[in-house]
Amino acid sequence: MSNVYKAILTIILITVVSENALTNEYTKWSVLTKADLNINTHTSEGINIPNFCPSCIGIKTGTGLGFGLAAGFLYNNQNTLLGMKNSFGVLMSYNTRNALLENQAFLGNVIEGNTVTKGLVNYSMDTKISTLEFEPLFYFYPISDIPVSLKLGLSIALPITKQFTY
Repeated sequence: MSNVYKAILTIILITVVSENALTNEYTKWSVLTKADLNINTHTSEGINIPNFCPSCIGIKTGTGLGFGLAAGFLYNNQNTLLGMKNSFGVLMSYNTRNALLENQAFLGNVIEGNTVTKGLVNYSMDTKISTLEFEPLFYFYPISDIPVSLKLGLSIALPITKQFTY
């Protein structure tokens, strides 16, 4: 079983068990779960691949899509901070950070008989990166009657897989 499926099953199991055990009106604890779609941007600077130099062939940046799954816990603080309700918690998540970096380079003119065409070469590098992330977070609720919050957090990521195809 791959790491992706193990992460997905673990998050689902934690969500199901925790949702039933901790989320009700008599507890200060809540369960957080999320699934999201990421728009990723990568730069070729700092990529060291043997026998390949992305910046040498003009590859600068690339974009792609990834997904993320997360589960965690939130403690709803009964005391106010700066006059606002607040809560704090932690999320564990699995995220993919994929992107395709591409460039087209002109090599010269190609002459066949009386026809002149541009000689173009397409360069591409497909990056597949996945991370396991730990995110402590803090929520502020500035207006108590409206369910709007401001989230502060710091995400710490551990790379699980790094694959570069060119």
